[in-house]
Amino acid sequence: MTSLRKLLPRTFTAFFHRFPRSTPIQAEGIEPILEGKNVLLCAPTASGKTEAYAAPLSERLLAGKWGPMSFVMVSPTRALANDLKRRLEAPMLQAGVSLGRYTGEHKERRGGKFPRAVVTTPEALDSLLARRPETLKGLRALVLDEVHILDGTARGDQVRLLLERLQALRKGGFQRVGASATVHDPAGVASRYGLRDRIVHAPGGRKIRARLFQGATPADASSHLETLARAGFRKILCFCNSRNAVETYASGLRNKTPFGDKVFAHHGSLAKQERERTERLFLECPAGVCFATLTLELGIDIGTVDYVLLMEPPPDVSSLLQRLGRGARRTKEARVGYVCAGSKDRVLFRVLLELASRGDLAEDPYAFRPGVLVQQALVLAGSEDHVEASMLERILPPSIREDLAGTTMEEILDAASEAELLEKAGAGRYVLSEKADDLYMRGL
Repeated sequence: MTSLRKLLPRTFTAFFHRFPRSTPIQAEGIEPILEGKNVLLCAPTASGKTEAYAAPLSERLLAGKWGPMSFVMVSPTRALANDLKRRLEAPMLQAGVSLGRYTGEHKERRGGKFPRAVVTTPEALDSLLARRPETLKGLRALVLDEVHILDGTARGDQVRLLLERLQALRKGGFQRVGASATVHDPAGVASRYGLRDRIVHAPGGRKIRARLFQGATPADASSHLETLARAGFRKILCFCNSRNAVETYASGLRNKTPFGDKVFAHHGSLAKQERERTERLFLECPAGVCFATLTLELGIDIGTVDYVLLMEPPPDVSSLLQRLGRGARRTKEARVGYVCAGSKDRVLFRVLLELASRGDLAEDPYAFRPGVLVQQALVLAGSEDHVEASMLERILPPSIREDLAGTTMEEILDAASEAELLEKAGAGRYVLSEKADDLYMRGL
């Protein structure tokens, strides 16, 4: 840690005083970020990626006396944005870096000004860029946190176009950093988001120790939890694929296992306050069980989890690895139980676990989604009073032009017009339709 202390004279204590040593991703990733390079950090869950980018970028901010909204962190969801802000608040406060959120729920300012470091989402950043672009003219560094969640989706394609619009706004450019779990094609991810200066890939993957639990009824689940409790496991996270399964298990097992009433439910259909209450209660209780959908796959802090129990096969290998990563995060072995209702589940789990143990994510090839350009056309028409094909062309990086395979911007605008989202207003010019204008004015 001595070398990091020298590299980070203003921020080392705030970010690293709690840890006895740096992690591999920190040891390799901090220096190129301090040098201003565009960097992709690839490492497993709980490897210290957040500190690996937040500490050096905060160091650069303090050394360069960056202004408001100069350091922006883009998180895939509002829940993850809230959690990221909560985790960074104390070290950034100690280092003297103001931090706030700009999301659909929170637009935090200090004395009428944006803080210097801001956590946001792709949609909130898109809205800010369309409605108040002047606030982003001082942007110096942008982080794509958990970029693997966005990549290969329409929202990831939206982010690629947002980066081009920001580049056009910020004439001097800005530093880009991506933080990702282990991915099959890091070079492809780095290329798509402008992170090609340096790819830092930390050693990944823990040995998977999996155990079969036969039977998926609530009565069976009660027996499984009793077995785990007798083995000494105190905090158990149980993943389901649907909210109905979560509610069925949670309501059916509350006060019917050694965990008493400390059996919680967490899914996206719960009100935000109820989800946050569940997260807090599970974080604070010394022993408990939480049934959850993919809402707890990601980086939301729920404290130390001793064991992960998969109530159903996850949809893919990436999801399996995310779920495994939530348990016993500081150990060298991922212990997981998988519940099988029948032979089909056993086969699916066997294949998923075998692929995960080899590090094979079995991902589909990347392809850009042209429909994202319709959304961007509407944003441009709203912010610029009209849109033309040439305006869309300017926000297209060369790699996306290649992916479009002959589709022209005129065709995109005509399609939006046929869908009654745009109206023709002269040669090559389009304006928002009444319906689309109403949505734009309401921020939708």
